[in-house]
Amino acid sequence: MPAAISAAMFLRVILAVVMVACAVAALSSPARADLDDELKKAGWDEITFDDKSPNLFSAINAEHGRVDGVRVVSQSTVSIAFLNVTNDLKKRPKLTWQWRVDTKVIDTDLTREGGDDRSLAIYVAFPYQPEHASFGEKLKRAAVEALKGKDTPGRVLTYVWGGGAAKGAMTENPYAGSYGAFIFQRTPRDPSGQWLTEEVDLRADFIKAFGHEPASPVYIGIGTDTDDTTTRAEAQVQGIRFIE
Repeated sequence: MPAAISAAMFLRVILAVVMVACAVAALSSPARADLDDELKKAGWDEITFDDKSPNLFSAINAEHGRVDGVRVVSQSTVSIAFLNVTNDLKKRPKLTWQWRVDTKVIDTDLTREGGDDRSLAIYVAFPYQPEHASFGEKLKRAAVEALKGKDTPGRVLTYVWGGGAAKGAMTENPYAGSYGAFIFQRTPRDPSGQWLTEEVDLRADFIKAFGHEPASPVYIGIGTDTDDTTTRAEAQVQGIRFIE
């Protein structure tokens, strides 16, 4: 696994898809001390957003510098914990994890901008692939790279536990347009307070969302968002693994 990157790097993952869609949101501030020491030692970092209070992230199942899970507590807050990953999608095209929401699941419409809080989300970021970019995207990409760097990823799949669509539905990320996709893995009608196991086909989902073969993902993020509804959410994720 490569060395940990700065919070600014994962910010590129989120902002890149927003910028190329011409929908730039408020820029994020540098990471703050909202990750516990075990997460930091394991290479996790955090993105926080200007004028928004951050979530609190702590490690679960930590041993000898390794962390198998993350707990997040959100109270009118929003931020994302993220980790560098390396994986050959040709050998391991699927992702599995277990997650649980320990409070009432937030039910907002994630398909619309504004008020789009969620109890839990898993972000998977992929590199920019110029060979698959349209002429218009290539023109926009030049501006993205000038502002954020040539290594800025170009696509994000977000597996959400939240409202706005039926379970299994795939929609455009309202902030990113065709450069980001939401997959509604769980909805407010799924049970809280218990571990649920997921297995997703990243390659198939990427092709469905973006119409071409993906490169291997570079970052995975975990986030909770309660700043609009000013509610409290507690959730956990563990056992994130790439599998055949």
